[in-house]
Amino acid sequence: MAEEEVNYASLVFKANKHSPPEAKKEETVYNEVKVQNKTTDQTADTNVSAGFLPDKKANSRRRCCQQVACGLGILCVILLLGIIAVCVYFTLSLKSEQYQTAENQNLTTQNQQLNTQNQNLTTRNQQLETQNQNLTTQNQQLTTQNQNLTTRNQQLETQNQNLTTQNQQLNTQNQNLTTRNQQLTTQNQNLTTQNQNLTTRNQQLTTQNQNLTTRNQQLETQRNNLTEQIRNMEIKWNELNVTRAQWSIDAYCPKGNGISGRQCVACQKGWEPSQSSCYAINDPQPDGQRTWEGAREDCRGKISDLVVIVNQMEKTFISAKSWGSSGTSGYWIGLRAEGGKWKWVDGRDLTENSWLQQPAINGQCAISVHNEGLKSVSCAEKNRWICKKKGLSTLQLETFLKALTQDCSRILQDLYRMTRKQLEATGTFNYSNVQVSAENIQEEAASFNSTADRMTASSDKKSPSVIQFFPRIAVCWVILSLIMALRIYFTTIITENNSKLTAEIQQLKTQKNSLEKKIENIMDTPRKACQKGWQHFQSSCYTINNVDGPNQSTWEDAQNNCRGRNAHLVVIGSPEEQEFIYNSSWSSWGNSGYWIGLRVEAGSWKWVDGSNLTADYWTVQPSDNAHCAISVEEKSPKGWTAVDCNTINRWICEKKDLSV
Repeated sequence: MAEEEVNYASLVFKANKHSPPEAKKEETVYNEVKVQNKTTDQTADTNVSAGFLPDKKANSRRRCCQQVACGLGILCVILLLGIIAVCVYFTLSLKSEQYQTAENQNLTTQNQQLNTQNQNLTTRNQQLETQNQNLTTQNQQLTTQNQNLTTRNQQLETQNQNLTTQNQQLNTQNQNLTTRNQQLTTQNQNLTTQNQNLTTRNQQLTTQNQNLTTRNQQLETQRNNLTEQIRNMEIKWNELNVTRAQWSIDAYCPKGNGISGRQCVACQKGWEPSQSSCYAINDPQPDGQRTWEGAREDCRGKISDLVVIVNQMEKTFISAKSWGSSGTSGYWIGLRAEGGKWKWVDGRDLTENSWLQQPAINGQCAISVHNEGLKSVSCAEKNRWICKKKGLSTLQLETFLKALTQDCSRILQDLYRMTRKQLEATGTFNYSNVQVSAENIQEEAASFNSTADRMTASSDKKSPSVIQFFPRIAVCWVILSLIMALRIYFTTIITENNSKLTAEIQQLKTQKNSLEKKIENIMDTPRKACQKGWQHFQSSCYTINNVDGPNQSTWEDAQNNCRGRNAHLVVIGSPEEQEFIYNSSWSSWGNSGYWIGLRVEAGSWKWVDGSNLTADYWTVQPSDNAHCAISVEEKSPKGWTAVDCNTINRWICEKKDLSV
């Protein structure tokens, strides 16, 4: 049987890890087999399907091939694992080299940085050593300078001691000169004693003259006071009594045709009567109209107030009297809004809400409009107004006239007592006639008072006539006539007293002229303008207090020292005086000079005489903490310096000279 050629495309050998049973053969799997031709395929398929079994040789060969294939597979696996291991090794080696390279680079960089820092520190160390050397050199130089300054200081102290010795010598010389000056001053005092005595005599005469002048002024004042008292009495009597009585009579009992025609009424002239009240209808032009407060003030000046309406009848009367009013232009009445309510000026609340239905808003007041009733307007607006006061009844008229008669009687009695007291003091007035007249008038007044009482008792039966009122009026006119007579008499007495005072004044004037002549004679005597130790310039005397340090004073103490000499710190009022003070400010400079009478008061510079600073001569502008001025002697500029008032300095006093 011919052999057929078989091609194996791929083979897979599967073997169990454990030893198979002996009875079981190794299984070979053929995945794919390609046959050369259809015949072969069919034969093979036929053989396989027929269950062809190879012989032992074929099985042995197959087993050998399987072992070879298995060994080759194992070798391939080992080779693959070796390749993978080699790849892993080379990969790890490469990464290790890269990491080592990076680490080397970092170390190299750090090494370079450390080298750089080392170089910098070396350089800094060199610089510090250089600075140390320089400082050492400077220290040596400063030590040398300190030694030089110490030597210079010792030299200056030696010079200061020498100058102190010279100063002591100069002080000794100054004391000797002061002693000589005191001797000369004593001589000068002896020479000026007479002048002082004459000055004292002059002052005494001047004091006497002033006393006489004061006495003259007192006498004139007394005369003026007496005249003024009499004038005040006349004005008081005439205005407060006579005028009041006459006004009351004319107001309530106006004249008709002659005295017999007087008819008394309940209201004054110009007032409208209604029921028991009187009303003044004030209807000025627009420029004379007033606010509510102004209208009420006018009514109070008339001893009345804005009208208070108490019933419907009075409301109708007020509305009818509100002539020429319409809209919001009417007549003020005594009603305004207070605390959300309408209140009358007498304190009562408005009870008839129908009279005024507008709300009560603060600042609103009521007006009366003709035939329209009451309306609310602003109190600040200007309108006309109506005043109201009580009218006089018949009984009130009786009481009024009775009181008027009693007032006239009381006035007469007071006048009589005052006249008696004033004229008894003079001892020149015989008051018996006046007393008789006064007693007669008092009896007449008492008689008329009784008549008035009877008239009052019968007032319920009938109304008093004009004839009944007339006697009381006549009594008042008699009393007024007596007052005028006494006024004339007083005027005569005052005229006599004035004549006496005039004579006394003339005598005082004669004495004054005599004293003035004596003063002129005294002033003709030659004398010095300033006392000893004072320098004269223009119309003032000056003393230069050039004292040593311990005897110098603050500004206040210097001013008190000048006051003890009847003087004050110098007040500079002109450029010439400033030049004189400057030339007198010896050995002064900086903040050491001579106090002058200038300091800060209430934030501004003022002189001690109260005058303001108008012209100044500051060397430098004053600072805020320097409130007093000194005069200093400096070449340029020359003038004043402002210093603290509590520092000590010398000072210059000033007072007026003795010239007249």
